[in-house]
Amino acid sequence: MKIIKYLFFLIVIIVIGLSLYIATRSGYYNVHREAVIDAPKEVVYEYINDYKKWPEWSPWVEQEPSANISLSDSTAGINSFYHWNDDIIGEGTIKTIHSDKDSILQKIEFTKPRESQGDVYWKLSSKTPSQSIVTWGIKGELSFLEKAIMIYKGGMDNLIGSDLERGLFKIDSLSELAIEQYTINPKGISEYSGGYYLYLTTASKQSGISSKMTEMFLKVKKFAKENNITLSGPPFVLYHEWDDLNKTTIFSTCIPIREKIIPDFQSEVLCGFLDSGRYFKTVLKGNYKNIEEAWSKASQAINTNRLVEDPKRDPMEVYITDPSKVPNPANWITEIYIPVKKTLTLQKTF
Repeated sequence: MKIIKYLFFLIVIIVIGLSLYIATRSGYYNVHREAVIDAPKEVVYEYINDYKKWPEWSPWVEQEPSANISLSDSTAGINSFYHWNDDIIGEGTIKTIHSDKDSILQKIEFTKPRESQGDVYWKLSSKTPSQSIVTWGIKGELSFLEKAIMIYKGGMDNLIGSDLERGLFKIDSLSELAIEQYTINPKGISEYSGGYYLYLTTASKQSGISSKMTEMFLKVKKFAKENNITLSGPPFVLYHEWDDLNKTTIFSTCIPIREKIIPDFQSEVLCGFLDSGRYFKTVLKGNYKNIEEAWSKASQAINTNRLVEDPKRDPMEVYITDPSKVPNPANWITEIYIPVKKTLTLQKTF
């Protein structure tokens, strides 16, 4: 009997000691992970701000894809919410209480297997125009029972840290896929209205077109601003020569204006006039890096439709969207105009 009594007292002492140990430990937790994602932060923001997209990347939905999920009528932004219910991952609700392009704060409440709550937070910043730094974290205060469970399970970081990493990895993959989407649509014959434009002309290696183009457009825009000239349409490029053998080109960067101007004789920027004409129009929606394929498909469509290119006029690209205002390259629109003759004379083959 004495042994049993001693064992009982020993168990009581252990329980009291363990209880004191748990009670004196801080219940505050803040688990977070950071990732560099190869997409603009505005693209990443769409995935985390809109609960409709959460099942695509949620690590917990991945673990239990049959979970019952319900969403608010408005699935994005402040006051939107996401509710889940499942025998394995439990039941709870997450609701957005703050949202902007740089940060999101959400309140999460669990009702099963036990009641608790915490804050979910996101931080977004740009590493480069095409890369973002994303932090995903969960913080809150554990109850006495939850602290005891966390001691057994190795802490909150051990419990959910890998899930946060998995979620960020999937967001990265989805964001990269999103910016790679593109379509090429040969539209057919189009009448381009023409008009006056400011321009700069240069010769360049074909591989250096993009960098030269950016520099030249900036100069044309600066000239227009300094001289209070109103721009009247999207910028475009005229290709005067294209030498595939030597991989060189001569082209002009152009911006439409309302009326003719006469620049100072020392000015690099000049004023030209584009006659209206008949073109075969092709639209690229997506990253400009797909422009070569778009030109190829435009030429194929011209041949398929038995049209003849007009060598006396220059083909051009018109840039409908401004990349500085449309971060996702998948939404950039470039229109290709290849001049074609109005009539086609067929040669008789004997």
